[in-house]
Amino acid sequence: MKNLVELISKFKNFIIYIFFSIFSLYLLFSNGFYHQNSFLNSSSAFMGGVYERTSSLSDYLALEGRNKELRIELALSKMKLSENSLDLDDSTMEVADSLTALRFSYRPAKVINKTTGYNKNHITINKGSTSGVKLDDGVISMGNGLVGRVSKVSKHFSLVTPIINAEFALKVSLKKNNVDGLLQWDGDHISYAQVNEIGKRINVQLGDTLVTSGSSAYLPRGVDVGFVTQIEPMGDVLDITIELKTDFTKVLDVMVISNVFRLEQQQLESNQNPEGV
Repeated sequence: MKNLVELISKFKNFIIYIFFSIFSLYLLFSNGFYHQNSFLNSSSAFMGGVYERTSSLSDYLALEGRNKELRIELALSKMKLSENSLDLDDSTMEVADSLTALRFSYRPAKVINKTTGYNKNHITINKGSTSGVKLDDGVISMGNGLVGRVSKVSKHFSLVTPIINAEFALKVSLKKNNVDGLLQWDGDHISYAQVNEIGKRINVQLGDTLVTSGSSAYLPRGVDVGFVTQIEPMGDVLDITIELKTDFTKVLDVMVISNVFRLEQQQLESNQNPEGV
């Protein structure tokens, strides 16, 4: 019975249309011209309204879909045009190597689950290995704000360790002078994180922007991390608090970033003698 009610509710406009059509044919062959004409006019007006609303809804949904596609294309364009996507030769100002321009690939994904109230929060996205996502891929928001790093991958889903996880750590840079610091989260508030290892002699001011340093193998340089809200001297270094660019209460659409040459880079660096010149 429940299924019948749901079926009728789903196709109620079609059922009404059939009813009016049959009834109008009945009047056409059994009543006078005036009644037939009046009913047919009413039926036509009703169905015209139904069609107009259905058409408007279809146009609206199509426009929403296209707007989402445009937002993704815009986000991709911004990232691919960043200083990390192209290496220019200083003497010729031309692209030095076409492969360099393609070293990062970008895949849109959607957040389907997340936690924000724990020391070790996580985010689940709807893309996995079948979509090309790999362990340690970077994840950013559509607004080019840092989200985190892929920590587990299945065929159709991936688990992301976000900034707001006490085990997350990443080298970041002051955008204005390229000085590096270490980004970590103290587990206190999901809108703020801490940056350490920046010397107290470094010129740091409230409002300064921090970005990814590019020193990791999974993220390009220049992804927004946040801006300085508090500075406190701690011995020879500064204890810096930043407000994060990404709002983890609202993050839904994200971009997964893969370094095409990450394995090559990691193998090369793992063979480097730390005591060498």
